[in-house]
Amino acid sequence: MYQPPSEQNPNPSQPSSSGYEPPPGYQPPPAYTPPPGYQPPPNYTPPPSQPYGAPPNYASPTAPPPYGTPPPPGYAPPGYAAAYGMPVQQQSSGLAVASLVLGLLSFLFWFFTGIPAVITGHMALNRIKQNPMLGGKGMAIAGLILGYLSIASLLCIGGLIVVGLLSGSGTATFSTSP
Repeated sequence: MYQPPSEQNPNPSQPSSSGYEPPPGYQPPPAYTPPPGYQPPPNYTPPPSQPYGAPPNYASPTAPPPYGTPPPPGYAPPGYAAAYGMPVQQQSSGLAVASLVLGLLSFLFWFFTGIPAVITGHMALNRIKQNPMLGGKGMAIAGLILGYLSIASLLCIGGLIVVGLLSGSGTATFSTSP
């Protein structure tokens, strides 16, 4: 069970600031001393010692702000809500969703949904480019790719049929004479 640091200290007459006590027999390491015969380089001056705390001129009322002026109240960069700096969830473009759905259906209904998938995909990408608050760029691109693939597969199959019809004479002749 957890005990607060004040209850963990075995010797209440010597309170511990952090609640940590070194193990019995612990000896701290010796202070650093330079090796024998070490000479500092010529013209070396040690840095001035400063106590821990704020650097000089940190709280100076005449010092300029370090990063420019703060933004006006209520300002938020695109994609962030004005309150608390929370990111805003992007709303997906309806055309991007339509493009993806039509692209997926294009492998069942090839021509009838492949071309609309390409059209709605390009429209969605244009709207997303104009309005950065709209999301769904990946869905629009996926719908475009699926639409173009279905159109290309339809054209390949149609081309194979045409080539097959033009290359053959359409009749087979068999000779039965010896």
